[in-house]
Amino acid sequence: MPEGIEAFWFVFSPDGQHQAGRSLDALARAGSLQQAVDQYGPFDLAVSHMFCTPGLGEIRAEIENDLGVRLFGSPPAVIDCAQSKAATRAVMERAGVNIAKGASIAPGQDALAVADNIDLPLIVKPDSTDNSVGVSLVHEKDDLEGAIAEARRHCDTIVMEAFIPGREIRAAVIERDNGLYCPAMIEYTVSDEAPIRRFDDKLDTDADGRPIGKSTGSAIRTICPADVDPSLCQRIEEAAIAAHEALGARDFSLFDFRIDARTGEPVLLEACPYWSLSPKSIISEMATADGEDLEALALDVLNRAARAANKAANPKPDSRSPMRPVSISAPLGAAAI
Repeated sequence: MPEGIEAFWFVFSPDGQHQAGRSLDALARAGSLQQAVDQYGPFDLAVSHMFCTPGLGEIRAEIENDLGVRLFGSPPAVIDCAQSKAATRAVMERAGVNIAKGASIAPGQDALAVADNIDLPLIVKPDSTDNSVGVSLVHEKDDLEGAIAEARRHCDTIVMEAFIPGREIRAAVIERDNGLYCPAMIEYTVSDEAPIRRFDDKLDTDADGRPIGKSTGSAIRTICPADVDPSLCQRIEEAAIAAHEALGARDFSLFDFRIDARTGEPVLLEACPYWSLSPKSIISEMATADGEDLEALALDVLNRAARAANKAANPKPDSRSPMRPVSISAPLGAAAI
């Protein structure tokens, strides 16, 4: 935790035996999050480290919408949108952000008929899974039915998109006091032999299939900073900022792009606006590769978010109502990077 931040921790447990305290080394059994806020609050900001389904959904909504504690990062509705590939496509299409030709297919809709309007090869993916679970690259029409069945095994709504050949680049946007900042980018070295990143290219798992960290055996390498010339860098940054604004992201965002080998233009694949502030977190690695001091950057963005929260709660402060010092309620859960 950066120096100057007063932190309070609330740890969620799947069995409901929650813990709370001012240090991870001194946690005590706790009741509900509401009770923690009533007893130890008010809090200026909540920083969530929960990237499981409840942590990205109902718990974030409880923190910001029910308890009124401003989250670091995007509001719950924006996270919900980013979790849905179909919803993200709709938002980006309306905003004019360059995305692959494709369609969202609702439960019961004839996916094979929709596929007739998209040239092969194409990508078939579930609407709301992470880490390429259920994703297929289809080259032949005869393989479509199996790919559709696999995607629908994970989610009733699926998405089909034209496959974009070319480099795969990840870009981030961070809101700072002096404007929007795009740190160093990441390239994933896709190739003809490994044209898309699959689950095993992203994560290693234990014997029970649970993720334990970034993949160590993938043929697709991660390069940070990516080697992009100034013109391409500018086009990717412009696309990332347009996507950030279209999504309604707050504090920071993260996007995957393909650089279309036929046109040289960035094409948005997905939104993934998550940042735990851990040194192993993707945005942290990007900022560090760009020469940023991570602790100083964290202090900067947390203070900025806290000031915004206090301004929203007290839009006309006077000399008798000074801003509270920054404090953070940090729910912890399933770790993700």
